[in-house]
Amino acid sequence: MTKEETEVIFTAKVPALKNPILIEGLPGIGYIGRNAAGYLLDELKAV
Repeated sequence: MTKEETEVIFTAKVPALKNPILIEGLPGIGYIGRNAAGYLLDELKAV
């Protein structure tokens, strides 16, 4: 088994957050969790 290496490069400036909240929508049957999280992000005008 070989070891894989991954390099991550951030090119965008990280926004300043006030009281950050993580909203996670995991895909499941019909992508309900993902769709609900997307709806919340749109309605809350999240970053």
